[in-house]
Amino acid sequence: MLPQELDGVTVLVDVPDAGVRAGEAGVIMAIRRAADGRLLYSIELARPDDLGGMAGGVLVDLDSSQFGLD
Repeated sequence: MLPQELDGVTVLVDVPDAGVRAGEAGVIMAIRRAADGRLLYSIELARPDDLGGMAGGVLVDLDSSQFGLD
């Protein structure tokens, strides 16, 4: 089964440029086709704020080998 928008995922690789580490959980927000033909998934990862709540998130584009479905 292919990943779908709003599926929960766990990132499998570090993405240092985005400050993302393997093991973080997120949600697929969008799916698009890259110029080379592969599917890219825009994953939103929430970030905690200083008060214990959740601040905005970070979006990172990953291919399906870089995350697992929850």
